[in-house]
Amino acid sequence: DFRRIKSGHDIVLIHSGSVYSDKNLDLFISAAEKIKNIRVAIVIVGMPENNYTQKLSDKCFVLGRVSYDTSNFLIKQSHAILQPNRSSSYSGLSGKVFESLYSENFIITDKIVHNDLKTFKSKFSNIKECVTEDEFVQCIYNIHSGVFKKSEVQNKSLLTREYWTGVLFDNLVEIKKHRK
Repeated sequence: DFRRIKSGHDIVLIHSGSVYSDKNLDLFISAAEKIKNIRVAIVIVGMPENNYTQKLSDKCFVLGRVSYDTSNFLIKQSHAILQPNRSSSYSGLSGKVFESLYSENFIITDKIVHNDLKTFKSKFSNIKECVTEDEFVQCIYNIHSGVFKKSEVQNKSLLTREYWTGVLFDNLVEIKKHRK
């Protein structure tokens, strides 16, 4: 199915994971409807059953649940990853964020609300924050025309468990110093 979708579209965007009322694809889907001269597909993998029903359009293709390896393959084969943020709860240093960054693909996100994600945006040029539909449309045009170029992640060490374990350790040491 994915190969058929990709061969029939100029830009294939992928979202892998769950959607919720406060972490959904509404901005991206609505904005994609405004793009007329580029054939855009939004591929959604995952979407386990919960209390939220994502509104879709004819640009959306739901593949359902796939294996972890298949999800990573599809992420690498797409033109960009759609990564909405969850405003009501913390969604910063998650495995999904690290996997997306590690893929070296573009990550299109809506408003970045967590400070650590803002830090990632400053360190990884493949992250594109689109707060409005117009910004999203322009981002798609820039990806399609080659204005945006995928950058190799120069600091992949920031995406490893060892790095963050070290950061946690250093922070715990600092907390302990201040408690004395």
